Amino acid sequence: MFSRLLNMLYSKIFIGIHFDGDLCQINIIRVKNNKIKQNITTEGKLIDGFMPMELYKLIYFYQKKYPLTYLGMMSKTQKQGAIPANDHEGFIKFGINPREIFFLSFNKTWSAYIDRGECKKLKNQAKELGILDYLFSPFIFIFIQAQKKEKIILYAIQEKDTLSVAICNNHRIYYGKSFSLEEEMPMRELPIQKTSTSLDQLLYNLDHFEIQDQEEQEELNPQDDEEEKAEKLNDFVRATFVAKILEETLTQYYANPHSVFIDEIILLDSYGITPDALNHIQETLLIDVHTVEFSISKQITSMMLNESRRNEL
Repeated sequence: MFSRLLNMLYSKIFIGIHFDGDLCQINIIRVKNNKIKQNITTEGKLIDGFMPMELYKLIYFYQKKYPLTYLGMMSKTQKQGAIPANDHEGFIKFGINPREIFFLSFNKTWSAYIDRGECKKLKNQAKELGILDYLFSPFIFIFIQAQKKEKIILYAIQEKDTLSVAICNNHRIYYGKSFSLEEEMPMRELPIQKTSTSLDQLLYNLDHFEIQDQEEQEELNPQDDEEEKAEKLNDFVRATFVAKILEETLTQYYANPHSVFIDEIILLDSYGITPDALNHIQETLLIDVHTVEFSISKQITSMMLNESRRNEL
């Protein structure tokens, strides 16, 4: 009853934040009376590895104006994965200490897990934006995509600095693991902007911040031709490591006597992989590779909204 009253009187704000490579993307949806009243997606280039002030101000604007504001992210760490087990004994069989992880089981057939220390670390990295209300495993997003097809497929969330792969069908994930591409292509740590500006001055600037129209925000980030050329080259180099990871994943999977032949790879493309990079992956693996446009920040807010509605039932 009280929850319904709050929904009638106040808007709920769900903010999905995602860092990848040299960009930070956020998606903001405002919901009132169970209807989406506003939906904003914008991104900014990191400055010395930190979130640009424009995005920081935008988040603060909503936090100050709307008391029911929630932040969500997708976990990015190599110390996470998914296995076809849902209890402590099952984790031990896979060589995973259940005391060192958090895990959630789905369909009573598989579980997503993350190292306890890494989970705490990710939450601490976001604390300057406020309390992190939702932290989602990438394998949950993959499993949702897998509901569209019955056969076993190799899925991968393709980011600039991370690759999360899973072999699954619409019933179970048989194998899931996240890989960092930072070792091969040096990148920045997950950042929150720090500034030498005094706290009083920072709060003054945020208090006097006014939200801009989407068109105006987009004008803040003009594309540079030279940077685009460099990114195309970087993407091709990235594709060589992605192809290697996918090939090793398939080899490991086929070592299981109960494995089945996989004839399709689906890349959930979060940034816009170049055609040359995609062709290289397909030609290296000799498997049909298809891409699906995949905005991680939008997926985060969509999941946050669904979880909020489910908890209200």
